[in-house]
Amino acid sequence: MVKGGLALMLVRNQFPRQIRRAQEMAFCADSWALALSQQGVAKDWLEADPEQARRQFWLMTLKPREVLTVQEAAPLVFERFSDPRTADVARRHRDGIALFGRFPHRNAALGQVSNAEALAYLRTPGSCF
Repeated sequence: MVKGGLALMLVRNQFPRQIRRAQEMAFCADSWALALSQQGVAKDWLEADPEQARRQFWLMTLKPREVLTVQEAAPLVFERFSDPRTADVARRHRDGIALFGRFPHRNAALGQVSNAEALAYLRTPGSCF
């Protein structure tokens, strides 16, 4: 299931994101992909995969989730299955969610208004958005 599951997740998660970029529907498969990613960790599919690049793709679904509990766990999972640089990006995502409860860079696509604090944050180098 490791390779087939990864392929399925990439198709179901990344295609909507790319085809519907800057639209609310771009995020329609996020929950489904997160569940599959978490299943991959729980069933040791990532542990069994010797290639770091594939493990990182399995975990990419953790970073865009606007749920603090997911974001708080993500850096530890990335440290275990990826590399320090990717774990650092996960920490910045976590920090953004902790500050705003969402990713401010999605506001336009979701029809939300960015306040002055969010706009300043988006202009900050390293905000990762």
